[in-house]
This record gives sequence, structure tokens and C-alpha cells, in this order.
Amino acid sequence: MKEQLTNYLRIFPDEENWFSLLKKQVLENQNIFSRRNFEGHVTASGLVISPDKKVLVVFHNKLQKFLQPGGHIEKDDKNIIFSAMREVREETNLNNVELCSWCQDNNSPIMIDTHRIPENKQKNESEHYHHDFMFIFITKGGDITLDTNEVSDFCWVSIDEVIKNDSVIAKGLKKAIILGIV
Repeated sequence: MKEQLTNYLRIFPDEENWFSLLKKQVLENQNIFSRRNFEGHVTASGLVISPDKKVLVVFHNKLQKFLQPGGHIEKDDKNIIFSAMREVREETNLNNVELCSWCQDNNSPIMIDTHRIPENKQKNESEHYHHDFMFIFITKGGDITLDTNEVSDFCWVSIDEVIKNDSVIAKGLKKAIILGIV
């Protein structure tokens, strides 16, 4: 993860000031992969793009909004890219996905987004931050079967439609367009 953060900041140096909390946690050698770290912890997500230039979004049950598939790092995950791929597969059962060559060649996410997560009394989790590492995955399509414990709906949205707003997905896609990834 440190290597991906370093690579990311080399590619997108204007964003360095966005990551003061994450950099502080890394310097303090905090366990930023533990979901019990309520200052903040790393999550991984996948921006899944189809051949006809559509993006997969899923309705996140707890946050009550459409997002890219993603979630927490698990102990058995080999690395953060594996975590993102696992989350895409778990939430959608979409197995025909590959990491895009840009993310692979640069060993970097297309986006790192630090955002606040509200308190969850049911899980005894206080308010905290997620440092989400978003990778781009390409799919040739396939049937989607949702893990309804986490997500309850999905849709494919055209890239042109998504980039009209200011969401995290739109920001990641705009970067991908500028870099010639999509």
C-alpha cells in the first residue's frame, strides 16, 4: 500500500495535501488495514468499466447510495489490488474482470479518496475515515448476482453521464479520460 501511495503522489502531485491524515497514520506506523482503527483505515474499490463504456455502480445498503463496488481489507488478502478485485467479485459475482493496464503498469490506483464514515452503533463502530484506493477494472460483461447483505441494486451508467457530476466516481473517470485509459 505504501508503494501505491508513493506512486499515486508521484503521478498526481497536486493532491498531496489531501492526504495529511493518511500520511500521518503511515508515519506513525498505525495499523491502517484494521477496521478497528477508528482514526481511519484503508479500503479498496473497483471502478468496473464495460466494453461499451459504461460504469458499474451498486447501491450500498448501509450508506444508502450508489457507489463503486468495494470494501475493507481482509487478513487473507495478498495486497490492496487483490482486495479491490475480491470486493468486486463478492458484491457482484462478476468474475470476468481484469485490472486495467494503467493501474498495473503504474502500480497505482486511479483515485484515493479519504471520506468520513458515520458512527455505526450496531457494529459498535465510532465515526472514522476510510482511505479508499480505487482501481479500474475492465470487464467483458457477464451476469451479475448481488450479495444482498451489502448491496441491493446495480446499474450500468454511461461514462458521459457519470462525468457530469462531481462524485468520487466522476473524479476517477475524469482522470482516466485525461490519461487515455478509457
